[in-house]
Amino acid sequence: MNNHINSKLHNNKCHKPTSFTEEHKEAIFKTLNLQKGETFLDLGCGVGDYSLYAATISTKLKQIFAIDINKDLLLDLEKTAKLLKIDNLTTKYSDINKDINIETNSIDKCLIATVLHATNIFDTHSKFFSELTRIMKDKGEIVILECKKERTFFGPPFEKRIDPKTLEQHLQQYGFDKLEQINLNNFYLMKFRV
Repeated sequence: MNNHINSKLHNNKCHKPTSFTEEHKEAIFKTLNLQKGETFLDLGCGVGDYSLYAATISTKLKQIFAIDINKDLLLDLEKTAKLLKIDNLTTKYSDINKDINIETNSIDKCLIATVLHATNIFDTHSKFFSELTRIMKDKGEIVILECKKERTFFGPPFEKRIDPKTLEQHLQQYGFDKLEQINLNNFYLMKFRV
């Protein structure tokens, strides 16, 4: 199954932007350090590349949840998961600025990859971060990938980019401790624990 999934990811000519690259994939999943029996959430999954990749270690994971606001992308991801015979991946529709469609205290590890800059998350931060706190298990971990606050010819506009210090301050207000930060060329990766 792993070869089929890797082939699908390699050949995915998605119609939406994705941050899924070899460098990001390796750094993210090393940092996530997914363990047997854990529940993994890909929050704002988009085309679902990270969710599908997590399925390559599906013998370890109890459940993979993929959440997005785009129902068409979720339907495509469901079809791909069915085609690849992935039976522990569940898609869920949710507008994360309003709520996160996941049970309380149910997530061990959460990935938020290049999502926060595309939302008005700091306008509604109290709702989003309290929801994030609600769904995570005690000592659950969150890994966030975002573009550096730099002017570049690609990616989101400068004013939409989130400074890592600002992100850290918001998460600390809601009981998350920063464990590490990794620089990845034009991106940064931050890991927090509840």
